[in-house]
Amino acid sequence: MRQYLDSFHFKRPFTRLLAIDYITVFIIGLSLFLFNKILEWRIFAITGGKGIEEFKATILAGSVDASKAFLSNVKIFTYLFFIGVALSIILIVFLSAISQYIIFSILKKEKIGLTKKTISRWSGLFLAFLLFALGYSLLYIPLRFIVNLLLPANQTAAMIVLGIFHTVYLLLFLVWSLVVLVQFSEKKKVWESIGASFSWIKNYQKKFWSIIFFAAVTFVVLNISLNYLLPVSFTMTASAMAQLSLKIALFLLFYNWLRWYALKVVEKN
Repeated sequence: MRQYLDSFHFKRPFTRLLAIDYITVFIIGLSLFLFNKILEWRIFAITGGKGIEEFKATILAGSVDASKAFLSNVKIFTYLFFIGVALSIILIVFLSAISQYIIFSILKKEKIGLTKKTISRWSGLFLAFLLFALGYSLLYIPLRFIVNLLLPANQTAAMIVLGIFHTVYLLLFLVWSLVVLVQFSEKKKVWESIGASFSWIKNYQKKFWSIIFFAAVTFVVLNISLNYLLPVSFTMTASAMAQLSLKIALFLLFYNWLRWYALKVVEKN
C-alpha cells in the first residue's frame, strides 16, 4: 500500500517520460492517419466517388478496357495496402523500441547510446511483444464467449462484469510487458528476459497481483473522474477525433504512472 501511495509522488523525470510517449504516439498516429488518407484517395480514384450500387452498375455496364483499368487500379490498391501495413508495423516497432529504450535509460540513470546493436535488440523485443499481443488477442475470443455465458441477466450487472473483465484482461498484458521491460533493461536479451518475467511472476505472485489490483483501482477512478469532470457539452459536440485524442492522452498518463509504479515494485524484490 505504501509503495502504491508513493507512486503518486512524481519526480522530475516523469514529465520527460510522458512527453516522450506523447511524441511517439503522435508520430505513429499521424503516420497512420496519412496512410488512411492515401487509401481513401485510391478508393476514390477507383470508384470515382460513386456509391457501391452505382459503382457496381457502372462496372457491369462498362467496356472491356474499363474493366481492365479497374483491375489494374485494384491491383495497385492491394500492393499499396500491404506495403503500407508492413511499413506501419516497422514504424510502430522501431519508434516504440527507441522511445522505451530512452525512457528506461532515464529511469535507470544510464547513458543513452543509440547504437545499431541497441536498436536491433529493442526492436527484437517489440517484435516479440507484437507476436504475444496477437496470440493474446486471439485468446480473447474464447474467453469472451465463456464470460458471455456466465453474465448475469441484469443489464447493469452484466456491463459491470464485462467492464471488470476487459480492464483485468488489458492490465494483465500491460503489467506483464512492463515486467519484461524491466528484465530486458538489465539482461539485454529478448527471450531470456521474457523467461525471467514469467519466473518473476511465479516467484512474486502477490506483488504481481497487487500491481494488477491497484492499477485496476486507479484505472476505474480515472475513468469515473473523467466522466464526472468532463462537460456534457464536450461529449455531445466534440468530434470523434477530439474524443479519441483525449482518451489516448489520458491512457498514456495512466500508462506512465503504471510503468513508474511497476518498476518500483519489480525492482524491490
